[in-house]
Amino acid sequence: MSCDYFPEKPIPFNNLKNVQGIQVHTTSESTARNAVVLFDGENYVWAFKTSSGHAQFTSFGLNDESRIISLLEEHFQTSLPSEHEVGRWREELTSTE
Repeated sequence: MSCDYFPEKPIPFNNLKNVQGIQVHTTSESTARNAVVLFDGENYVWAFKTSSGHAQFTSFGLNDESRIISLLEEHFQTSLPSEHEVGRWREELTSTE
């Protein structure tokens, strides 16, 4: 199972290496997918580089990505709602119209 996270404002992919508490790793698979793996010493999140040079994030498996997401939010001063949160917002907006 995976979960996508959507930054409320663009996060430059090349600036991910500057986030304290997160290590940036590459694997042959991540390189092939134009991505890096963000690691906090215990859990990981994939960061994919978009065509505009920004980052999109995906968590895979039985992994607790909450610390990494919090560190990204704090460093880049933005919110990273999950696809589940975005879905709830859409439902709320649709039900009030």
